[in-house]
Amino acid sequence: MVAGSLGVANAEVPMDDDCDGAIDEMVAEDVYVDADGDGFGTGAPVRMCLEAGYALRAGDCDDTNAAIFPDVIRCAEASSYQRCGKDGQWTKAALCGGQRSCIAQPNGLGICI
Repeated sequence: MVAGSLGVANAEVPMDDDCDGAIDEMVAEDVYVDADGDGFGTGAPVRMCLEAGYALRAGDCDDTNAAIFPDVIRCAEASSYQRCGKDGQWTKAALCGGQRSCIAQPNGLGICI
């Protein structure tokens, strides 16, 4: 292990890795910026103690809207939708099926009815 990595005391840069006031316990986590507070973040992970404005999970397709996170859908057209993937990208449009329509909701989501 490299000095400063989890499980090895960090003599070069002492820090409180788990936010309890003690130095070099090495339990910081990879977290992602979560601007909308929905529990899913975006961007590159940052190694730090979890705090407000950050999430343990990545994959938010729209970090300005708390209603949008992995696995929700939005309307692409009148009869098709896109799903927010776990990678934070919208999937290719898919048909609602059964000649149903996709109805956009005020919060940015869509439902096939």
